[in-house]
Amino acid sequence: MLKSTVEALRAVLRTDETITARDRARLLTLIRQGPDAAKPESSGPSAPRLVRRGEGAARLGVSLRTFDKITRELGLKRKWPGRVRSLGITEGDLNNLITGRQEGRAP
Repeated sequence: MLKSTVEALRAVLRTDETITARDRARLLTLIRQGPDAAKPESSGPSAPRLVRRGEGAARLGVSLRTFDKITRELGLKRKWPGRVRSLGITEGDLNNLITGRQEGRAP
């Protein structure tokens, strides 16, 4: 595709105020590379998302103190290597805990 064609399409997309800059960039990339362009592969497994105490307590519907008590009783890992000030549990552990509470298995 000619560079002038891409520039013309970019100008047309800029005039449409309903298209966000992110969507505009995605559309222009799609136009330049075509629909069969390979998507970039992730550089390995991503680290598990760490849920802070406040968010975890809110999702469980308990106080911070009760959240700390539950994580201590279940032996959930609350501090992660490489993080100095972080204190929380992984999102997967929290989801398992929520599922267990809904089924009446966990405290």
